[in-house]
Amino acid sequence: MPEMDLETLIQGVKDRNRRMIAKTMTLIESRVPAHQEMAAKIMEQILPMAGNSTRLGVTGVPGVGKSTFIENLGVYLADAGHQVAVLAVDPSSGAAADPFWGTRPGWKNWPPMPTPLSARLLPARP
Repeated sequence: MPEMDLETLIQGVKDRNRRMIAKTMTLIESRVPAHQEMAAKIMEQILPMAGNSTRLGVTGVPGVGKSTFIENLGVYLADAGHQVAVLAVDPSSGAAADPFWGTRPGWKNWPPMPTPLSARLLPARP
């Protein structure tokens, strides 16, 4: 990841700039020590902005309906006026995982971007 100004990334997250949010997420996921230091500084600045956000964890065996549940809940919440983001970790996927979970064939009701809904699938790391 090319070096970016810390303030540019923070302001991009505050402005809900999807490109800056994606770059910030990549920085946070990085195992490079310099990136981890930057990520810690970014998190110090943006965590207070979370307000009364809610985080929900969904787990289960394959085929139990996790994707269907997440899709339906996300669409329901977005229709109710909420901003929804999905960060998914798929332990069965490798490095070539689908970069955008919402493109999965099963997610028929997931609206095209830009919307109050966004999603990102991360492969599990060893």
